Amino acid sequence: MRPNTSREAILKAMEGREKGITTAEIATVTEINSHTVANMLKVMHRREEVYIVSWGSKKPGQKKAAFWAIGEGEDAEREKRNSCDTRKIAQSLRAFRDRFHPGPFLTSMWNLSRGDVR
Repeated sequence: MRPNTSREAILKAMEGREKGITTAEIATVTEINSHTVANMLKVMHRREEVYIVSWGSKKPGQKKAAFWAIGEGEDAEREKRNSCDTRKIAQSLRAFRDRFHPGPFLTSMWNLSRGDVR
């Protein structure tokens, strides 16, 4: 078996897909493990053989995936994820604590938010 067989199969699966193809789709088409496909794409990306056309998902609510294409293009910018602001959580817990008796559950939540758990 030649060492570039996986690479060649991945490139063949990507041919003619101008809008790109996801790692999962490549794995399905080539019948290669998705982790192997992902690792090969990373190597090929470093060598500038492939690039990320866009980020998206096939179904609503699904995690955004990279759509890969052959060539030396500019990678599409990935949208920043909505991160939870810990300051807002701490503020809301303080406000709630000031209004009500905290009890053991809220006390433990308060300690977790402040990092006081040992």
